[in-house]
Amino acid sequence: MSSLLQFRGKVSTQGVHIEVYKVDNSRKEIEHDGGRVIWGANWVEPFKCSSCGEIHPRLYSFPRKPVGMMGCWVQFRYNGEVHVPDLSCPHGLDRIPRGAVQHSFEESEELWHRN
Repeated sequence: MSSLLQFRGKVSTQGVHIEVYKVDNSRKEIEHDGGRVIWGANWVEPFKCSSCGEIHPRLYSFPRKPVGMMGCWVQFRYNGEVHVPDLSCPHGLDRIPRGAVQHSFEESEELWHRN
């Protein structure tokens, strides 16, 4: 969980733009392949990053206005539920919320390596 103080993304009149990637919950998040660990085995749209050579999932972003606070944590409503997402990094969702914008691979790469 993260407060808005740690958020490095975009905030507009539409709200906070939450960044997510799509995951398949029927697959494991981490798999072992002959002693080698495979991270992101449940990512739906992975791509190879030209900046670092690692594999990252394609990002989506969607604007949401806060619906409440829980201490310093900000609550948002999407997919019919109230969530307290970690705003310091993108997180995985099995169902992309309504109004989400799919970023290109180049935009996703830039967002993954944003300081």
